[in-house]
Amino acid sequence: FFYETVFNRPIGAWNTSSAENMVQMFYNNTSFNQIISNWDTSKVEFMTQMFARTVFNQDISSWDTSAVRSMFAMFDANSVFNQPIGIWDISSLTNMSYMLDNASAFDQVLSNWTLNNVNSAVMFARDSGFTQTNFKNTVIAFDNNTSQTADFPKYINFSPVISPSTDNAYLTAFFSLESKNFFIRDGDN
Repeated sequence: FFYETVFNRPIGAWNTSSAENMVQMFYNNTSFNQIISNWDTSKVEFMTQMFARTVFNQDISSWDTSAVRSMFAMFDANSVFNQPIGIWDISSLTNMSYMLDNASAFDQVLSNWTLNNVNSAVMFARDSGFTQTNFKNTVIAFDNNTSQTADFPKYINFSPVISPSTDNAYLTAFFSLESKNFFIRDGDN
């Protein structure tokens, strides 16, 4: 469906149980917005740019993402996606750079997410729709769920949201993540 801009048929019943690669599956499709919540994604390793530059906004929170290694630019420039993906298991994820870059409607807490295996998170949520509250709670969750120290500095961008610089829980998580070599960058820095 790569660059198929008008495809919008019901494909929710497809058997995807053997799929390992969904790279650019709906990339640049300005029509597709069908229910695909029942897809078996348990073997998928690559979701790179899967919904980038699309109008997709369906609940896919039930997807098994435990094997996914790359979500690079998965929702990049998707201005409508705002679904609860915070419960996804991203324990195998190594690349989340640009994942929510320019996802201007996205405002969810990523409560179950860990950064333990993440190697790249550049421009993760630049120009996303995070409110200060959901940004704060996501940073706290990142800290609570991340037990390992990165081997080199990793920068995670959340702009233009401004950090709650007087919130003790946020500041504790912010500095704890820095001690693990994860550096949160927001609209302040």
